[in-house]
Amino acid sequence: MIAEAAPVMPPMFDHLLGETRRHAGPVAYTLGNLASVDYLSAMAETEWLTRSSPEQVRAVSHARLHRYLEYCYTHSAFWRDRWPARWRRFSVDESEAVLADLPVLTKEDLRRHGDKLHIKPSQRHAGDGYPGVPGQIENFSGGSTGVPTKVWQDARFAARNRAVIDHAYRTLGVYPGRPTFYLWGSNNELTDIQATPRKRLSTWARGLIALPSFAIGPERVRAYVERIDRAQHVDQAICFVHALDTFTRVLEHDKIAMRRLRRVITGGGKLHPELRERILRTMADEVYEIYGGRDIGLVGMEALDHSGIVTFPWHNHVEVLSNGRAVGDGERGEVHITCLQNYSFAMLRLALGDVACHQARPPGRNRSGIGDVLGRSVEHLTAPNGARIDPVSVVHLIGVLEERPWIRRFQLQQTGFTAATLRVELWHDPGEAARESYRTTLAAALSRVFEAPMTLKLEVHEAIAPSASGKHFYCIGWTPPA
Repeated sequence: MIAEAAPVMPPMFDHLLGETRRHAGPVAYTLGNLASVDYLSAMAETEWLTRSSPEQVRAVSHARLHRYLEYCYTHSAFWRDRWPARWRRFSVDESEAVLADLPVLTKEDLRRHGDKLHIKPSQRHAGDGYPGVPGQIENFSGGSTGVPTKVWQDARFAARNRAVIDHAYRTLGVYPGRPTFYLWGSNNELTDIQATPRKRLSTWARGLIALPSFAIGPERVRAYVERIDRAQHVDQAICFVHALDTFTRVLEHDKIAMRRLRRVITGGGKLHPELRERILRTMADEVYEIYGGRDIGLVGMEALDHSGIVTFPWHNHVEVLSNGRAVGDGERGEVHITCLQNYSFAMLRLALGDVACHQARPPGRNRSGIGDVLGRSVEHLTAPNGARIDPVSVVHLIGVLEERPWIRRFQLQQTGFTAATLRVELWHDPGEAARESYRTTLAAALSRVFEAPMTLKLEVHEAIAPSASGKHFYCIGWTPPA
């Protein structure tokens, strides 16, 4: 069920609610977290390690990786069956070598072998030397590239992940507990924050002002702009990137002036350069992106100087791999995560389906090794010569170089080595002749990108269907036959 737009309150009551949120929210959020030893411990650790030397960070991260590898081998039947015999015993210094010798974990593995990856409380005993797994729950990924996958998490993981997220937000200038607009286009997340009285209380304490955007159009955009303009005390927003794309496109197309916010944080998809510039033009003075997932928690945040993705290696261990091996500096590969805080599910080398550029950094400047996340692997196209084409370059071609004022939104799907279909939503229909002229021009431009003559089909849709999680993909790749 699609979440409905929040009702627009009369100005007086909206102002009173804002004053209550401004003062009570941060206090309630802080007091709530004081009850969690795991949250306080993780927050203190994160504050300490982000100020520590690279050597200290590596020491702590390697020790945690060593402990987690031993735990997964001991308690997960899936990993015992696949563990290299020579690494039955290993030292802290050998932990990364052990990890590199393990097979990668795929989303299909999660679906087929979830029971062997799930570490149940009944498998544990008190005093075994590992963190407990209180309050285990099932959690599901958004299913962006197919059927959603199930993992198991617990209260300890949730508290520690929340502490790292809060640190990241504060670093970027968005303070948890302060009133924050929440423009989110995934029905999973919107349902989750409103599901129970406890969830609704937590949402209030976090200061989130939900602006549901699973299906957003001009009328809803205008209603949200009116609400934002009235709530003068709110200067920050957390936004689902594809909902924000639609929101800002409507702002520009309909020439809707909106009160500027101080800062916007995006998540749930790739923040491509054109969208970043549009956000800065239409609604905010600063914009940053965060990177993570429901199944693995927070991975990283954009560096304050926009130089790359800063990760938290004691929380999630990040690898950029190609065919299971680490790529070199400046090379591209798929992001894999070892979830060092999840003792309810043996998450080693999970392939996220994201393509990133590995970037070596001087010690202390950016410890992540990720220069940029280039989008989902499903969005990358394949040229006849085997070259991989980034979706960012296609977005720039169609959305900037060959932009047409009558196109509201698009999606390019490759259907063969030299064939593709462009789906478009229209602000207005320019007529068959204009559409055909555009198709011919774009086919020629794509031919230059693919370095081969391209056949392009143009389809007009009232609404381009989103993925299962509510995300919109600008590109959908094609897998050549084996």
